[in-house]
Amino acid sequence: MLARISQNPSTQIEPELTYDITIPLEPFDSGLDHVSQPEATSFRLQYLKLPVRDWRSLDRRSFQIERDDQDCSIYIGVVHNPVEIESIKFTHFGGLRFRIDCVLLCCFEFEGVADNEIVRLSVEVEFQGLESALESKRSGDLDIAKAGQIASTKGKREARRYLKEMDRKHRKIEAIQVASRLADLTGYAEPIWERGKLLFPRLPRVPLEAWTIESNDKMV
Repeated sequence: MLARISQNPSTQIEPELTYDITIPLEPFDSGLDHVSQPEATSFRLQYLKLPVRDWRSLDRRSFQIERDDQDCSIYIGVVHNPVEIESIKFTHFGGLRFRIDCVLLCCFEFEGVADNEIVRLSVEVEFQGLESALESKRSGDLDIAKAGQIASTKGKREARRYLKEMDRKHRKIEAIQVASRLADLTGYAEPIWERGKLLFPRLPRVPLEAWTIESNDKMV
């Protein structure tokens, strides 16, 4: 399970806090003659809009999520079959582990794979943290001017390296500012770069300490 802050600039929608849950299944024979058996797949419950700022407060909470507030599927028969969450309940085991009890409507008729089915699952998941997937923030005029000075004294390669570092710095500052508005960051450690995105690692059962990042002589 992962919390995510994402934004789609093309739709002009403000950044949102959502949750993703991936539930892998044991390989099984789907009974479909046109694909190799057994099939290996997962339930992908994505972009779940849950009214929860703090992942630790999911404990003993149940939700019925509107269809427009989820994007779920399962890949079977070489197609992505839509899945709708009828209900979902979280139970905290301690640390980072939750048990999820959910009722899923698998819309296999959408792609003609099979009849629709109701699936009831009780699974254990581990929370992975908060990922910021905001669009990259461009360097400002001062950064570009500084890069020009570096290029004239140290070469274009050093100038490009400088701009890359400044782009990442601006992205980090912006991500923290946005995340602080949408989520309770006391449940996370200081963010790190991972796979080209900013990841806020989760804090399991440890004393919480505030962390900050300095920007233009201000703490954000």
